[in-house]
Amino acid sequence: MQSIVSRSQCQRDSVAWIVSTFQFVDVGCSVTAALLGKLIVMACCLGTSLSGACRRTRRSPSGETARQALITNLPGELPELEKRINDGLGQLLPRAFFKRPRRLAVDLHLRPYYGQRQRTPVRGGKRKAGTKWFWTWATVAVVDRGQRWTIALTHVKPGDKLEDVLARLLDRVEGAQIPVKMVLVDREFYAANVIALLQSRQIPFLMPAIRRGQLDGSRGPTGTQRFFQAGMQGFFEHQWTARGKSNRQRVNVQIACVPRKADDRRKTPLVFAFDGLSSRPLLWYRETYRKRFGIETSYRQLGQGLGQTTSKSPAWRMMLVGVALLMRNLWVWRNQQIRPRSITLSEQLHQLNVYVSHDLDLILDFEITGVIT
Repeated sequence: MQSIVSRSQCQRDSVAWIVSTFQFVDVGCSVTAALLGKLIVMACCLGTSLSGACRRTRRSPSGETARQALITNLPGELPELEKRINDGLGQLLPRAFFKRPRRLAVDLHLRPYYGQRQRTPVRGGKRKAGTKWFWTWATVAVVDRGQRWTIALTHVKPGDKLEDVLARLLDRVEGAQIPVKMVLVDREFYAANVIALLQSRQIPFLMPAIRRGQLDGSRGPTGTQRFFQAGMQGFFEHQWTARGKSNRQRVNVQIACVPRKADDRRKTPLVFAFDGLSSRPLLWYRETYRKRFGIETSYRQLGQGLGQTTSKSPAWRMMLVGVALLMRNLWVWRNQQIRPRSITLSEQLHQLNVYVSHDLDLILDFEITGVIT
């Protein structure tokens, strides 16, 4: 994509980028690739469904016609769709990302599922938002100097091992030729096999440790429980063996017990597992891991640009998540290209929605119904 020099060009290129990334084609005379792209972008900007976007415009294809056009355009194999999304995410990465090692953040992204689970590829987890079943994706993003760029997305299926999920993301980073300085890993990945994978690839990492073991053992707290005691601080070594009956991987990691901030009433320390990092002051581990929480912010922003659907199709769901991530990357890039004032993601989505709505009005000769917010 060429350098963006104006707001209107940014908005035009946004739709063209979505169409190009997903390789949309015309379906009959009623739904062109460009029209399908604009309807999907409108749905994501408004947080509604594809049918909802169709209902907001006059003389547009029916929701069912648009739905069938999208089904026709989605690839039959999920890995192919994943590849298209990741190729699109890589198009706007700054050249500087390829010149020196970067700090990465790896996380799981969960969207609640409330329907019947038969033949639906959702994963179980801790109960949140009234359910313990979730559509799950994992992402890896560059977190460096305030920049948040998603590099890759992968679908996490039921039964997927987290070390295999992480390996797919790291393979994508390696394929993009982005050198890695260190990885800030979500606590959901805290497992011996995951740590063994990072150590085998000689990738420095930092992640929260999970409290495990007995609190009142005959010789005192066992496992990581001993690190979570009030007043504990400093550096330690920890060894443990993976759970399960087979492939019981044994790993050794460094542990940092870091005191909380002065205004935090909790007395237990923050406990981090790490390896491959040079000697640092104790508080460095707390402050460095805090930078990962920019990713949590990006997930809330992802929800702002996420279209809705009741479909059980993992391809349909992944397409919507992919569009949201693509638009967020474009927003970050746009703020670097257009001066002097940067805008929020909400403002970007609003501007894009207004542009798409007016453009559809011009092409299809209808008026916008309702108030665009």
